[in-house]
Formats: sequence, C-alpha cells, structure tokens
Amino acid sequence: MNGDDVVRKRKKRAGAWLSAALAVPLALTAGCATQQPEPRGVRVPEVPAPSAEVLALRLPMDAYLLSVDEIYDGEAAADLLTRQCMKKLGFEWRLIDRPDFGDWRNRRRYGVVEPDVARSFGYHHVPALLSPTEVYEKKQRRELGLTPEEKKAATDEESGCQRRANDALWRGIRYDDAPAMRFSSKALEESAKDPRVVRATRDWSACMRAAGHAYATPAEAVGDRRWDMAKPPTEAEKAVAVQDVRCQVRTGLVRTWFRVDGELQRKWIEEKPKDFAALLAAKNSFLERARKIREAPAAQG
Repeated sequence: MNGDDVVRKRKKRAGAWLSAALAVPLALTAGCATQQPEPRGVRVPEVPAPSAEVLALRLPMDAYLLSVDEIYDGEAAADLLTRQCMKKLGFEWRLIDRPDFGDWRNRRRYGVVEPDVARSFGYHHVPALLSPTEVYEKKQRRELGLTPEEKKAATDEESGCQRRANDALWRGIRYDDAPAMRFSSKALEESAKDPRVVRATRDWSACMRAAGHAYATPAEAVGDRRWDMAKPPTEAEKAVAVQDVRCQVRTGLVRTWFRVDGELQRKWIEEKPKDFAALLAAKNSFLERARKIREAPAAQG
C-alpha cells in the first residue's frame, strides 16, 4: 500500500506519527493478503470500486483506529499549520487536495474476496486497492520541488515547520493505537483457528479441489510458487483467484470468518472498557482539533 509509504516502520517522534498512521489500514490485512511488490513497467488495470460486501466488512476495532480519510483530515490540518509556519519564514507551502476515499480498510483482510479484483489482478498486491496512491505521489512531487532552504525549513526533524505543525496538532493528546492494532491482528489469527472457520475452510478446500486446485487454505493459494509477483498476473493465477472467490461464496467462508473475527474483537473491547474508552476519546480529540484547524479563518489565508 502506498497511501503515505504505509509499510514504513512506525517512528516514535511526534512529527512522524501522522504519516506512520497510514500503516493502520494495511496492518490489518496480514492474514491471507501477503505483502507483494507491484510489477514495474506494466500498465496496471483500473482498480474496481469496492463491492458492497467489502464495504460491509466493518469490525468493532475499526472505530478506535484512524481510517484513511481521518488520517487525511489530520494531514490537511497539519498542512495548513505548516503553511502558516513557512509563510512566517518567507517561504511558500503548497497545499494538497486529498480525496474522500471511504473506508475500505478490510478489503484484503481475508484475502482476495471480490470477483472483479481476482479477475484483474489475481493474488497480486495492488496499493490502490487500499489507499489512493495519488496523494502519496503529490506529496513526493511537492518535496522534490523544494529548494534546499525550503526543504530545511519544512522538514528539519528538530525545528522544521512540519515537526512544529504535528507537535501542535497532537499536543496534549495521547493516542496510542498500537494495542488496538495488536488486538486486531490477534483476532484475525485466532479466528482462523476457530472450529467454525476451520470447518468453512475445509469446505472451501473441497470446493477448490473439485475444480482441480489442491489447496488446504486460502493462504496456500495466495502463496503458490507459480505466481510471480514481480510480473503481471498470469491467466492461470487469475483463474485460480476467481475460483477461490466462488468457493468462498459457496461455503460462506468470509462471512463466517468475519463473524468470528468480530466476536473476538468485541469480547476484548468489553474486557478493557476504560482502555478503549480512553483510546476513542483521544482519537475524537485529535479529529476535533484537526477540524477546527481546517475551519479556522486563518486557514483560508
């Protein structure tokens, strides 16, 4: 996922937190959807809009973690504060338009689950399936266009305007989403071992075997050594992925997995009500501050 180089290691510095937060949507797809490089020098098919089934994959833990749109709201606020800071230093700072993306964070949580995606990409990882890559590209172009003086003023880790903006945005707010992310990953892992999911996976495997594909689990299909992720997906890969999705639907695998996944998440949230209430309050405080910054008269100048 490219949204803001989301696969980078999360940094502890406050100035880097917001960019690192774009790891949230991707970190929750660690089950069947393994990380793979995007083929180079190849025209990638247009990414289909998420299906209704994908949009319905909303899990209890999602409420406590920032979505791509919420992160973009924070980035937009930070951009405005950075522009004000740069202006005082005699520099310009170009603002970036960020689209309303929608919440697709669980699109690849259980692997490839949409026929159109399977038909176009097979099991290949496509960053745009999870985040609007044009925002990342705009930010890269903006940074490349800075003079050495502008770059130092904007990006210096100790005193740069971006650091100051993020410090101001997060001052007094303690939002540590790491526990929620760990719980989400743990729920995905443990739900796969639940008897209901194991039974549905066994049915899925029988369905695939009847179609001529011997895989015990969806993860085996994704990790088939025949699929070269450095090259475009072959017709064989796409055919297997399409049959994979058909068998998921026929056996109710994703529906069952999603239900068990949600049950585990809800159970853990109920066991730690104070912790999750504090996390949600911190998230809401951040979003409210970002909103006020964006709507402030000074932001219009």
